[in-house]
Amino acid sequence: MDIRKLYIFVGVTATFVVIISVLLILWVNSKQPAQQPPYETRQLTPTPQISIQPKQPPIPYYSQGQEKLLDYIQNRRKLIPSDQQTRNHLIQMAGNSGLINTTNDYQLTYIQAADAFMGEIRTPDVVTAKQEINSWLESQGMSQEGICYLPLSLYISPALSKVGMIGVIPFSPLPLGC
Repeated sequence: MDIRKLYIFVGVTATFVVIISVLLILWVNSKQPAQQPPYETRQLTPTPQISIQPKQPPIPYYSQGQEKLLDYIQNRRKLIPSDQQTRNHLIQMAGNSGLINTTNDYQLTYIQAADAFMGEIRTPDVVTAKQEINSWLESQGMSQEGICYLPLSLYISPALSKVGMIGVIPFSPLPLGC
């Protein structure tokens, strides 16, 4: 992979992470109560205490998974002929939109500028979504090794922050078995 494509992929990924972070910050900040304007000096009756939930930390990513994914991106492995044929078919399926496959649990896309694949996990059941992604790719003719070597980067949907998924367990951006 030439260095230009790597820089583009890293730039696209970094931009995506920044956008997700900004959206999460805006969402968390929108949940805080508005400040009351100052009042004149007068006798106030006591009001019940309001408990404010602490802000949720960003999704913790498993650092070894990130390092391994970066290695797959920077040091592209040669696919066996059947996996290369399946990869080419997936790229054709993506067309101009980049969209390859969508279910309630995940969405697979192809990023042409980076010549890489991304998968959005859309369910709190991350393991099941990863299993479904692997099964679908295998049903298209991809071997387990080929799934790892695509490369395929997985990420958690920002919508999952609304159901308390953030901060639960470290998330690996690699598909299962990689």
